[in-house]
Amino acid sequence: MSDATTVLLIDDDPHYRDYYAQRLQTSVSNYDVLEAATGRSGLDICARQPIDCVVLEIDLPDISGFEVLAKLVPRAYHPEIAVIILTRLPNPFLLDLAIKNGAQVALQKTLGSGDLLAPSILKAISALQRLNRLVS
Repeated sequence: MSDATTVLLIDDDPHYRDYYAQRLQTSVSNYDVLEAATGRSGLDICARQPIDCVVLEIDLPDISGFEVLAKLVPRAYHPEIAVIILTRLPNPFLLDLAIKNGAQVALQKTLGSGDLLAPSILKAISALQRLNRLVS
């Protein structure tokens, strides 16, 4: 049995997906990184296998990242999966809205966001584990 953390990157831009996948795999060796170019394909992956954390772009070509977030976290204050919003959209209101709708972390893509992703994943998964212990 593997102790790896499975992370799903959902982003339609292959350059961003490659960049963040490489950053994760070089920063922490125990990440299994999966990739999806659309919201629907990301949801399909989540339905087929356990995912520890989803890193989600809001601006997707097929459905809104908020729709994906709502399907992954139907009850905002009782998430069953850690979700991080990592978006190229510059509106800070969208980041706040993502948190209110169940994302544990919301970041804008910047030059330094690659350095923030691995600690953000750890933070999101830890927050989810603490919440699950409180609920049980």
